[in-house]
Amino acid sequence: MKDLLRMFTRVYNNRWFQVFLGFLALLCLGTVYSYSILRIEIEKEFSIGSGLSGIPYLTSLFFYALTMFISGRYLSRFSPTKIMLIGSILVSIGWILSGLASNIIFLTITYGLIMGVGVGLLYGIPILVIPKWFIKGNKGLAVGLILAGFGLSPLITSPLTQLSLDNSGLSSTFVSFGVAFGIVLPIISLLFHNPKEESTPLVVKVKKDLSIENSNKSIVKTKNFWLLYLNFLFGTTTGLMIIGSTGLIGTQYYNIEIHIIAFTISAFAFSNAIGRPIFGTLNDYLGTKKAISLIHIITIISSGIIILNPFNSFFVFLLGFAPLWMMLGAWLAIAPAATYSLFGETNYPRNYGIIFTGYGFGAIIGVLFSSRVFDVNLSLDFIFIPIIIISSVILFLSLMFLGNSSNSKE
Repeated sequence: MKDLLRMFTRVYNNRWFQVFLGFLALLCLGTVYSYSILRIEIEKEFSIGSGLSGIPYLTSLFFYALTMFISGRYLSRFSPTKIMLIGSILVSIGWILSGLASNIIFLTITYGLIMGVGVGLLYGIPILVIPKWFIKGNKGLAVGLILAGFGLSPLITSPLTQLSLDNSGLSSTFVSFGVAFGIVLPIISLLFHNPKEESTPLVVKVKKDLSIENSNKSIVKTKNFWLLYLNFLFGTTTGLMIIGSTGLIGTQYYNIEIHIIAFTISAFAFSNAIGRPIFGTLNDYLGTKKAISLIHIITIISSGIIILNPFNSFFVFLLGFAPLWMMLGAWLAIAPAATYSLFGETNYPRNYGIIFTGYGFGAIIGVLFSSRVFDVNLSLDFIFIPIIIISSVILFLSLMFLGNSSNSKE
């Protein structure tokens, strides 16, 4: 018995076990990225168009980001377990109540507001706690591995969602996911924790030229903040717009059958997932400026492929959209890693909370803009030409003015 207890304690206090728990938690939360499968069924069930069907999705992402911003100010006052438990309950309730929705307004409240707040509470904890376990290095890799769970989720949940919709319908699908999350997430919450206090230095050393007073007021006054925020806002606007509408684009513009789309999204989810540890590591070793520049270059090339090739090519659909899914994962890995390396550990939860508001605004801008394009049957050029132009401009600004992170190995 003592040996088992000793082994449990050793595993419980192992930093990679905590990374694994964070990965599992975000794997559950990333089901929101399978919304494009639900969206098609929601339009049929409620007899609505693309503009209305996207509202629960963008509402969920907005409140998810807003909760991250608010909770970032107070996370240090509470244990990770308590916050994660509250978030777990809200996520479960949000999904279950969505199964009772009879109109888009009710679904916006349950899936959008309730579930979105729950995701915001849960999502922020691993990202803010795990860097404390990796003070000596590999923070970008560790955070990227956790975030891979969020991106990898549709690999599993997209086919499961379609299978459940085919066999049980929309309401039962919502309830089934809610019950499953109500069991799994609280267990993870009870095991996830901060490292021992003595192993976590109070201050992380940064280069003198990057050393600033780490408060919300001071980082907002720096050019690094605004350039990082601009990059993250644009990156999440593009990524969330693509992810939230992949199903619609595949069926409407590429004439791909919905069941094939469900499995294709699984492949895209894998691409999204691996982008997180890859670019988290690139931020560690190359620095923020070079990592961000690479994302913009890939985004421009992928968008060009989509514009220059015929819509009826399944190969072009894969070749163009898989990298764009990956780039959203890249932004979500670079944002916390860059915030930590550019502004230090002090007030990191607050600082990242501010940066993460770009995710919420990106959801609103991206979903509303793309929904308008789909509702009036405009060409995809109206989406991807602006992406190329804006990405080129931000790339130039970043190369000219963005400071590098303090831990780059240049």
